[in-house]
Amino acid sequence: MCALRGYFRNEKEVEKDNVYISSYWKSGVTEDGHKVMKREDAEAN
Repeated sequence: MCALRGYFRNEKEVEKDNVYISSYWKSGVTEDGHKVMKREDAEAN
C-alpha cells in the first residue's frame, strides 16, 4: 500500500487529500492485527 501511495503522490502528483488506499487483508494476520497495522500506516502517512 505504501508503494501505491508513493506512486500516486510522487509520480502522478495526486494530492494527498485525493488519495485513499487501504488493504483488505494480509495473510497470516488476524482481523484485529490488521486493523492495528492499517491505523499505524495511516498515522505514518
